[in-house]
Amino acid sequence: MRVLDILRLDKKAIIALTLVPIIAGLAICFIFSKIYIEKIPFGIADMDNSSLSRAIVEQFNNHPGLNISYYTDSQADLEEAIKNKKILGGLIIPENYNKNVIQLKAPKTLLLIDGTNMVIGNSTQGYCSSILSTFNTQFQLNILEGKNMLPYTAKQVMATFTFSERVLYDPTLSYMRNLIYTVIGFVVQMIYMTFFLVPILIEEKLISSKLTISKKEQRARLYVLFKRISVIIVIACSASFMGLCFAGKFFGIPLRGSILEYFALMVVFLIDLTAIGFVISAFFDDLVYFIEVYAIINLMFILTSGIALPEYMMPKYFATIIKSIWPFIYVAIPLKALNLKGIGWHAILPSINGGIVYALFWLPIGLKLYTSKITSIKNTLSSKNTKKAIEENYEL
Repeated sequence: MRVLDILRLDKKAIIALTLVPIIAGLAICFIFSKIYIEKIPFGIADMDNSSLSRAIVEQFNNHPGLNISYYTDSQADLEEAIKNKKILGGLIIPENYNKNVIQLKAPKTLLLIDGTNMVIGNSTQGYCSSILSTFNTQFQLNILEGKNMLPYTAKQVMATFTFSERVLYDPTLSYMRNLIYTVIGFVVQMIYMTFFLVPILIEEKLISSKLTISKKEQRARLYVLFKRISVIIVIACSASFMGLCFAGKFFGIPLRGSILEYFALMVVFLIDLTAIGFVISAFFDDLVYFIEVYAIINLMFILTSGIALPEYMMPKYFATIIKSIWPFIYVAIPLKALNLKGIGWHAILPSINGGIVYALFWLPIGLKLYTSKITSIKNTLSSKNTKKAIEENYEL
């Protein structure tokens, strides 16, 4: 079978594998193109109403990340507003706050944050901590200067212990860059498994089981099957890379790894999917049932691929079990690290080696199960035909 014949035969899968990664990549970048979460609904309960408390409120009003939309002088009202989702966080300034600050009694403000949304909760906490820390530092400087300490000396005293921070590779900590590389791998996996691999394996299994052919002819059919799979793997890798290139062109997504490293990761990943695809196809005769099961388990494997929770925080041996069942873990984090960091072969080789071991384990098992299933169906059909022939002869 020539390559052009394969392209015509699998044109639907090819179109899906070509277009969907590009569209999905651009869609994710567009949706999450805003780097920071801003204008979070926020409330303030100022029970002191002093010049100091009003200055704090003014600082919160000036911060672009918060939208101060609720004012009250009651802690209970503020808590009720958070409970009813009118606001997503609040600051409580207690009574006599200004007086206690002047007397150096270390009074405390109270932050209330709605933690039902982790992303918004963390952002709110970060914004509030930054505002209060800055205000606290400035106030301490004023106290030192008020004790006849020169401004320069006061600053030196405050700067006795300081630190600076530098966030590498993705300084903005954007969700767009955190998700795009994983989404590309996820989309390729979904299209490859549900639009191409498992459907053609189930179809080939049912056709081969009805044909009376020799083992040599059966091997020839498997050769054609692997040729189709090889062409689709090349197309899937190229299309997914194009998806990242489009995202990089229009949304500035970093693409720091080499093309060869990218293709090595993706080719091994797709070979792993092929290996487990043969195992799956041995047990499913109806594509609808497979898609239903795939939809159920797919999210579980995505969440356990190291994206939501790092491997070192998983229960003991859990990551090893996941790696032995589904191969997405071999590409999810390495693909992101490859593009964000530009890491070399030494960093991605463990994932590639793990994927190769996965394929060497599951591919022979999958082929054995797959061919055995074809033989089993043949025997069943032959038995039914023999029984039917005997019944017909008996009636005659």
